[in-house]
Order: sequence, then structure tokens, then C-alpha cells
Amino acid sequence: MNKRNGQPRQIDEVPSQGSSSPAADARPSRLGGWRNLLGPLGRYRPGWLRRDLAAGFHNCDPLAVPQWAHLPDVSSSEERLLAALPLSGKVVYDIGAHAGAYSLFFSRRVGPAGSVVAFEPSPKTFALLCRNIESNGVANVRLLECALGRESTRRALYVLPGMPSTASLAPEARTPFRRRSAVVAIEPLDALAPRLDLPKPDFIKIDVEGMEAEVLAGATDTLRRWRPDVLVEIHGATPHARKAQAERVAVLLARLGYGLTHVESRSAVAPGRAAVAAVGHVFARVSRRPIPQLA
Repeated sequence: MNKRNGQPRQIDEVPSQGSSSPAADARPSRLGGWRNLLGPLGRYRPGWLRRDLAAGFHNCDPLAVPQWAHLPDVSSSEERLLAALPLSGKVVYDIGAHAGAYSLFFSRRVGPAGSVVAFEPSPKTFALLCRNIESNGVANVRLLECALGRESTRRALYVLPGMPSTASLAPEARTPFRRRSAVVAIEPLDALAPRLDLPKPDFIKIDVEGMEAEVLAGATDTLRRWRPDVLVEIHGATPHARKAQAERVAVLLARLGYGLTHVESRSAVAPGRAAVAAVGHVFARVSRRPIPQLA
């Protein structure tokens, strides 16, 4: 937070430099104890088995897999979904932006008529995010150094050593394997958006390492008013925790009139039938239009 005015640190725009534009088993696993020590994690996929969403940009992240190391024509269901969404001219909220690979991808997809608002609470990662945006001369991304949650507060951020993408504010992140890296500000989106005069969102991506339900709980007015599409990655320390997280996400979104789809299996998700989403991503859309076809 900015100590002078109580606002999250933000960088609105960088002057352009001419850049171009299956359900998990709920029974305790023999490895359950080790998972508990690792804290909340999504489904881990090595970088070379994923599409490089920041391809064509300079990536300052020293841990990023080099573009030449990605296997050709390999991408996940999540990445194919993002590529299929019509985002030109739209506003995207990148909640849990990390070093900015997704923010750069969204920046290109929304184009000069659209914009991206990137939220990242970790001070060190936020500095890297700023470098990535600045070094690429991107002018349509607004950067906010804060976390989103149910209420305004401050909380310790815990991370697995050497794995900054695992940084989490979730209570289950306090494990012997994780170290406390910072104490950060948390704000509900419903309070932050009008205070900072953020543009209305058309699409929201949420990747917050176990804080999914808390982020949604603090954004109900925003979701109810603007009806953006939402993509949520489900995290948890154990299969049981991920199922519980998926159920909470399903309940919150269904109450707001959203229809839900598990991206990886394309199965319908609903309260009481959310276990399939315990591994992977939930795509939420209010309208009756189906989930975009995956290439």
C-alpha cells in the first residue's frame, strides 16, 4: 500500500516504444503429508509442455523457459481456450499476474482499443512484472501491487524457496517447507475498482494459489453488475482441499447466475457436482453461449 494515501502502488501506463501490438480422489493419499507441506498448488505442468503465451515479447523472468525450448504445437486446454476468446477491444483483469506472461498475452489480444489491469501482491514479483511490461513498451497494461480478497486487510505471503510462482496468502500456505516472503495488502475488488476508477471488466483470469473463493467473495458486486467471463484455476494442498475449493467457487458463481464448465474435460460444473473441477480450471459465463471451441 502507498503509505501516503492508503492506495495500492500502481503504474497506469508505460509510454509506448513501438512494440507490436479428471477429478481427484478424495481419500487421503500416501503422499498427502508431503502435499500438506507444499501448501496450495495447482496442476504443475513443465514449461516446455506448455505454449509460450509471451512468445514474441522479451521476458525478463530468469525462471521462464526459453522460447526455443517449448515443444512445437503443444498447449493446454486452458491456453487453447484463451486463444479462442474474442478479446479484441475488451478489458481483461489478470488477477495473480506473476511476472506478466499472461498480461503480455492479453495485451496483444485486446489490442490498442482494449486494456489489461494486472494485480500482483509479491513485491519482488511485482518489480519483475514492471520490468517485463516496461521492456516491451506495452502501453495498455495498468499494474497494481496488491492482492484481492474478501475484505481489506494485510496478510503474510508464503512461498516455496526458488519457486516464486507458488506464493500464496491462503492459510494452508503456512507450512515448514515455505518461507514468509512479505506482508501484503489485500483489498476486495468491489471496493478497489470504484476507488481507482478501473474500467469495467469483460474477462477475468484468476490464478491465486488457494485464494480463489476469497477473491470471488470480494468481487460479487463487480460480477453481478458487469457480468464478465471468468476463468479460475483451482488450487489446494490435497485432493480433498481442491475439491472443497472447487465447490466453494461453484457455489459463489452459480448464485450470481453463471454457468460453469471444467475446461480440461468440458464437463458441466455446479454446486454439489464440482469435484471434476478439482484439477484444472473453471470457465464461467452468464450467457447461454457455449464455451468457445478449443482448437
